Amino acid sequence: MRRDEHSQIESAGQDSFLDVTTNIVGILIVLVMVVGMRAQNPIVAATGGASTGGKVPTGDELESLSKNAAAIEYDVNRIAEETESVDREIAGRSAEREELATMIAAAEKQIADERAKLDSANQEDFDLRRQVNESHAIVDRGEAEVDEIKSEKPPVQEVKHYPTPISRTVIGHEVHFQLSGGRVTYVPIDDFIDDVRANLRSSAGDLANITDKVGVVGPRNGFEFRYTMDVVTDRGRGVVGIRTREFQVVPVGMQQGETVQKALGQRSEFRTALAPHSPRDTTVTLWVYPDSFEAYRQLKEELHNMGYATAGRPLPNGVLIGGSDHGTKSSAQ
Repeated sequence: MRRDEHSQIESAGQDSFLDVTTNIVGILIVLVMVVGMRAQNPIVAATGGASTGGKVPTGDELESLSKNAAAIEYDVNRIAEETESVDREIAGRSAEREELATMIAAAEKQIADERAKLDSANQEDFDLRRQVNESHAIVDRGEAEVDEIKSEKPPVQEVKHYPTPISRTVIGHEVHFQLSGGRVTYVPIDDFIDDVRANLRSSAGDLANITDKVGVVGPRNGFEFRYTMDVVTDRGRGVVGIRTREFQVVPVGMQQGETVQKALGQRSEFRTALAPHSPRDTTVTLWVYPDSFEAYRQLKEELHNMGYATAGRPLPNGVLIGGSDHGTKSSAQ
């Protein structure tokens, strides 16, 4: 059954090859006919003009026609030679295919004859040995591919590290930036606190109404600062101070800040906001939304190169920058 399928496949392949060859020969024959027609047309035109009383060709025209006829005859002979060469090539290829098919058939017959000489047990052993040999060949190819892969050098991946991997609670001055939409915006919380203090000084005589007082200062740099005040009291001394119980920083603009690429530039708003603050006693707190973690990594690397400690404060979408007396302090690295 296998032999029949192989013969059908071989026969189909030969038929396809012969079809292609026949088409090529047909095309060449058509080209020869076209060139022959071209060779006849000038002669017919010349003789027709003379017979109908037209102008008789001059010597130069006849010479030109002769050259054209010679050129066309040369093309016809060349195409005929190429046709014969193709025919010889086709005959040679056909002979090679027949010889190869004969060798394959002889090999298959020899294998079948050797197998037929064996009893059923030996036939199974013969088949198993063939399968083992084929499996060994597959394994050898696989081992060669593995050796080739091992010989290739893997790409080197740079792993960035920082000298202070352990975070510490921020105690001291902080500078705040918001990272949202891949943009960096300075949040002037120190200026907002100064504005709140100015409002408290103007209402210092009315401390009884300070508790739960809600106020708004700003806008500054595209933000408003909304806060709730509370009075700190002592049983023995009475009122001892005023504190900001909680606050929120609310954006008031459509698009704020600058892109990370611009922020890393030499004359950016990011660097201008950092300029008055020394890296020795300043922590930079980055409030990061989910769409800006890549911007956070780039800024953190640059801040590390500049010598600043950095604190990251992730924020879920829709949550504002804020704080309260029950909140947590930032942790910097």
